[in-house]
Amino acid sequence: MTEKAIMILAVAMVVSSLMLSMAVWTAGNTIGSGLSKVQLNLAAGSGSGGAAPQLQPTAAPTPQVDYRDLVKSFAGSEGSDSAAVTVVEFSDYQCPFCRRAFEDAVKGIREDYVKTGKVKLYYKDFPLSFHPDAPKAANAARCAGEQGKYFDMHDKIYAGQGPAELGTVAINASVYFTYAKELKLNEAQFKTCVDSDKYAAQVQTDLNQGIAAGVSGTPTFFVNNQQIVGAQPYAVIKQAIEAELAG
Repeated sequence: MTEKAIMILAVAMVVSSLMLSMAVWTAGNTIGSGLSKVQLNLAAGSGSGGAAPQLQPTAAPTPQVDYRDLVKSFAGSEGSDSAAVTVVEFSDYQCPFCRRAFEDAVKGIREDYVKTGKVKLYYKDFPLSFHPDAPKAANAARCAGEQGKYFDMHDKIYAGQGPAELGTVAINASVYFTYAKELKLNEAQFKTCVDSDKYAAQVQTDLNQGIAAGVSGTPTFFVNNQQIVGAQPYAVIKQAIEAELAG
C-alpha cells in the first residue's frame, strides 16, 4: 500500500470515529430529557458491585389549600366576619372522634376565640363511606339551619351520641324530630326538608371539596391554611391559632 493510501485510510478512520461519538452523545441527551420527571436512586457504592439503578416516579404534589376557597360554601358558621383567624372543620356526625373533638377542641375554640371575636368557625360535612347515618344527620342539621338553628341541632346530634367510644356510633333518624320539637322549630317545614333529603347535593359538595384539599379522615381542621388532622387536644389547635394571631 502506498504512503498516500495509508494517509487517506487514517483520515477516514478518524472521521468515522468522530461521527460515532457525536451520535452517541446526541442519543444520550435525548434519553436524558425523556427522564426529566423520574428520579434515579443509586445504591451506595459504585462499579459492578453496586445495585442496579431503580426508577421511581416523582411524588405527587401536596394539595395547595386556600381557606378562602373552602368557606365559599359550608354547612354552618359562627363568629365575627372581621375575625383575624378562620378555622374550618371537616367532620362526620357519626364519628366518635368527631364527638371527642366537639367536647374538647371545638368547645375551647368557641369559648376562647369565637366569643371574643378572634376566630370565625366554619363547619363542613365530610360523611365517611362506612358511616351510613352521617349524611342524613348532616341534612337534618342543615334543615334546622333554615330556621336559624344549625349549631343548636349540630350540638344536640353530637351530645346525643352517648359516651365517646371506638367504633361507629349509630344514629336513630327519629331523634331529629325530637330535637326539632325541643328547639321549637316549625316541625312541618323541618319534616319536609328532612324527608326529601333536601341538602344531599350540598353535603356531597363539602365532601368533594375536602377530598380536593387533602382531607382523608375526620375530624380535620384548617387553621387558616394549616391542616390539623384528628381529634387533637385543644392545646394543639390553640397553639396554631395563637401563631396565626401573632403572625
